[in-house]
Amino acid sequence: MALKLLHPTVISADINATLNVVIVPGIGLLRPAGWRNSSGEWLKMIQKRHGERVRIWHFDYEAIKGQSILQSLLQQSHVLPTALHQLNPRDLPCRAILVVCQSLGGLIWKQVILSSPKVSQTINNLKAYTNMAEKRHENNNVLDHIFGVVFLGTPHIEDTSQLDINIVETIVRASAAPFNFLSFTQEDNQMIALISKGFSDFTGHIISTFETVQSKYRGVKWKVLAKEHAVLPSNPGAEIYGIPSSHENLCKVEIGGELYKAIARLIDTAVFKHEVFSIPQVVTEVSSSSLIECHKEKTQDRVSSLLSIEHKQETLSASAGYSSTFSYEVVPSTNHFEPEQPKLRIPCFSVGSQTRKTPFFGRDDVLRSIDKSLLPDSIQSPIDEGSIRPSGNLKTFALCGAGGIGKTELASEYIFTRRDKYLAIFWVTADSRNVLLEDFARIAVEIGLQEKDEAGDLAEACELVKGWLCNPVKDAESPLSSPGNEIPWLLVLDNVDDWSTIEDFWPTTGIGSILITSRDPLSRSHVFTAQHGLDLEPFSSSDSLEFLHVVSQNPFKGSPGSAKALARWAGGLPLVINAMASTMSAQNLTYDMMLSLLEKDGFAAVSVEGIPQMHLLPDVSVSIASMIGLACLDECTQSLIYVLSFLNPDSIHQKLLIDITDEVQLSTFPKNYDELSYAQNKLQKASLITFNESTHTIRMHRIYQDIVRESLTPQVRVRALSTALEIASEAWVYQPLENRFNTARYEACSAVFPHVDRVYQHYEKLFRSRQIGASEQAASLFNDAGWYCFERGLPHESKPFYRLTQSICEALQQTSPSEKVASLLRENHNNQGSAANETNNPQESLHHNLTWISLMRERISSDGQQKIDYELGCAYNEVGVAYAMNNMYSLALDFFEKSISTYKSLPDYDEKWLGWPLPNIGMVYWIQGNHKLALEVLHRMREIYETAYGRDDRQSFKTGKVLYGIGNVYLSLGDLEHAMEYHLRALSQWSETLGTGHHRIGDVSHKIAQDLIGQGQFEKAQEYLTQALRIFARRPHHRQEHARTTFRQGQLYLASGNIDQAEQSFKAAHKQRQSLMPQDVRSWDELSEKDYDKLVIFMSR
Repeated sequence: MALKLLHPTVISADINATLNVVIVPGIGLLRPAGWRNSSGEWLKMIQKRHGERVRIWHFDYEAIKGQSILQSLLQQSHVLPTALHQLNPRDLPCRAILVVCQSLGGLIWKQVILSSPKVSQTINNLKAYTNMAEKRHENNNVLDHIFGVVFLGTPHIEDTSQLDINIVETIVRASAAPFNFLSFTQEDNQMIALISKGFSDFTGHIISTFETVQSKYRGVKWKVLAKEHAVLPSNPGAEIYGIPSSHENLCKVEIGGELYKAIARLIDTAVFKHEVFSIPQVVTEVSSSSLIECHKEKTQDRVSSLLSIEHKQETLSASAGYSSTFSYEVVPSTNHFEPEQPKLRIPCFSVGSQTRKTPFFGRDDVLRSIDKSLLPDSIQSPIDEGSIRPSGNLKTFALCGAGGIGKTELASEYIFTRRDKYLAIFWVTADSRNVLLEDFARIAVEIGLQEKDEAGDLAEACELVKGWLCNPVKDAESPLSSPGNEIPWLLVLDNVDDWSTIEDFWPTTGIGSILITSRDPLSRSHVFTAQHGLDLEPFSSSDSLEFLHVVSQNPFKGSPGSAKALARWAGGLPLVINAMASTMSAQNLTYDMMLSLLEKDGFAAVSVEGIPQMHLLPDVSVSIASMIGLACLDECTQSLIYVLSFLNPDSIHQKLLIDITDEVQLSTFPKNYDELSYAQNKLQKASLITFNESTHTIRMHRIYQDIVRESLTPQVRVRALSTALEIASEAWVYQPLENRFNTARYEACSAVFPHVDRVYQHYEKLFRSRQIGASEQAASLFNDAGWYCFERGLPHESKPFYRLTQSICEALQQTSPSEKVASLLRENHNNQGSAANETNNPQESLHHNLTWISLMRERISSDGQQKIDYELGCAYNEVGVAYAMNNMYSLALDFFEKSISTYKSLPDYDEKWLGWPLPNIGMVYWIQGNHKLALEVLHRMREIYETAYGRDDRQSFKTGKVLYGIGNVYLSLGDLEHAMEYHLRALSQWSETLGTGHHRIGDVSHKIAQDLIGQGQFEKAQEYLTQALRIFARRPHHRQEHARTTFRQGQLYLASGNIDQAEQSFKAAHKQRQSLMPQDVRSWDELSEKDYDKLVIFMSR
């Protein structure tokens, strides 16, 4: 027998293994039993990982004397399939096979897998090729179950024109092969090239390696196999690894290294597939065409059993999931996408909970400077009435200065006193990306760009607002320069701590005004602000004294000299002056008494992270924590300010603090409205918070928040944060798994989300530093907050919430495991898999979904059997999606079927549940070229939805997914009329349920453009392509879609006769694709539409 079992003492040969790993070694190189290095024997480690489920075999052969080395190798391609049949006997269920090829041993395997008669006939002098294509069916029982191949230094050469060496000779001379009977021929390179080209049809997983360390032969060092000889141009999905080893040592894989992990992942996936679907598949000796027909019948039977559909003969044919050429029949179409122009609500004063602070003191010179920079053209300053703003484009001004110097109050005074100078004023909090997104969504609704029930996608709302800021007109049909059409606007970006946070929100063009507040002294010279701005200076001594009088509720008594001394102590900081006034009022102190306390006791310097020390005089510093008298507050009031310090400071609704049903961690926290009002009034009198009577919201200065948190002991800090967490969780509207994508909760969650986001930031910091324990409530809140982000078009922003949730759940499983924690962890992996889907990360999707299904299989019902419920059906569907994303369509269909059968087995089965797996089956059939079955499946799902919701369903985006798939199938069949009909219906449905800026709108716009190109309607096609490109350009995780649509743009130019522009677009698309697939070295003119379609996940094709 040519196959020898490795490690027979570890596992016996008669075990019914899940996976067979077959090693095909090179000539003259180290045998598999010696494949070890300092990290250990990696094959043995693989064996230990899976025990009896994996067997590792060594294909033992010797070079044949009297033949060239290449002929000798290829001769083994007759022997290897026979040996493999012993691993997969025809009368037993098939097991998956993974082939590991060392160096030139990979040529044996390529010859086995080769199926191209054309290539076979090209090399007439190689007997190894004789009748390979005709006899391939004899080996189907093994060849059809090859899961993947790992090449450890096997050459892949399709073009030999630049090759000036005999690659076979170069490799062999680095080995220990006996050269006296091995020969090389001039045809060696050509033969390898032809074999490599013939291998391009292989659809399994491929890992290929090359060395980065030189080999040594007779004192000469050289690299045997360069990177360009390890890349598979015709198999762009192959994983390529450069290994820091010489060619002969590539087999000594480092345990724990990247290559080891990649091979281990491949084996894990193969093992998992077999364990879930161990269905016997008997293959008889029939012709290739019969096998194809058998496969078609089996697939039709699969659909029939699921849907009870009567099959009709299919007569149409087209490409499998890809569009063809432009030779469509021209079908006139009057349907097209024309979005309604929004009815703007002008004037618009969208400032959230921002209020004017009274009384406001001084700063006329600063207000005058802001007027000079920001007022609309030809508007006079209310301070200097003769001053006219010069004309210009985007106007910017940055107010910089230390915390507590009065930047936000000054900006607030500006918007309220200049309200009549602008037709639109917007205020947003710029210290958090997530809060910025919520603020921009609020603006979109309040100015009329969206209705409240349309504001689902936060990213879309952001783009709508940015788009309007760049073109602020009353009538979009009229030019900006039309009389009375321009709308002067002012945008305030408050608390810009990190400039990268606002980059995605900054209008790229425009004629409005932007006012920035920031602690960063460089803000006024930042590239955005174009050097307009100033550093806000502290009050002078005289202004400080006057301000102290202004903010005093009652005139203070004492000598003028003491009052002036206190003003000097304050250092001109409004926040400190306010604190002094509040302390004096609360303790009924005179100027003399307050000064005496300061001179007697002094104050410790404040040094909170992110806040500069406030040295007010050269040798004196003031502790604001002491100044505001936290220690003097009663326990109830202390608890309130402690909790407020962990919430979003700009808008804390009073109702949030009242509607608490359970006991909280801080036992002294106000328990009812009366206690809350008492504590709130105490804090207001101390000027620690402000309260807006009209909106019932509390504001707290960020500096005060920082100071309060810093003053807490570790124990109190944890209890205060836990109470803030409990408050946010109580107000949050959770979404159960079976009711996802329901927009009813968005408005309520939008109001609470800024607080959830702020609690998340504090909790993560303490959790990662092990200052706070794992909390089941925190895991629940952050997991659902992540899903809320996901539903609202922010899959990337959802990931940090998910990662923290996973860490919390894993910690809880160690300390206090429960079914609730297990359920949360399962849902968390589901969520992370969905986020990976939406951000074009197939590997991450597969990892999380396989973890999810693995956790699902651990659940046991009361009768000792595996628990079967709705969640299990969801899990099977999502694993199918992950496999389809990784182009593993057979596995994907298996899991989709499992999902359907699971749903149908439940007593409360609802046919609408098929809306997850059934459209996915249809899309996979379309990609595989089974158009008849695809249409049957997709139309069946359409009928289900129309029966439940009517023809114009607006309940869920899933109906649009079905319509999109139907349009794609008709397009592949060349039926442009029906393709256009269903694509336009999908566009309309998604526009209603997802919003016009969602990436799915980009997908269907891409397809409608393709429909229109086929009809010769090039101008209208351009509108849709522009729409798609604009959507895909917004987020970096849509680069794949952007590259594909750029290629489509080139096709449009080509169809309309713009050859030069077509070439530019094709080259631009090629450049984008190269950044995504650097291993594919083909030039731009060698790529087809199919190459770009493969970039995109199956649901978006």
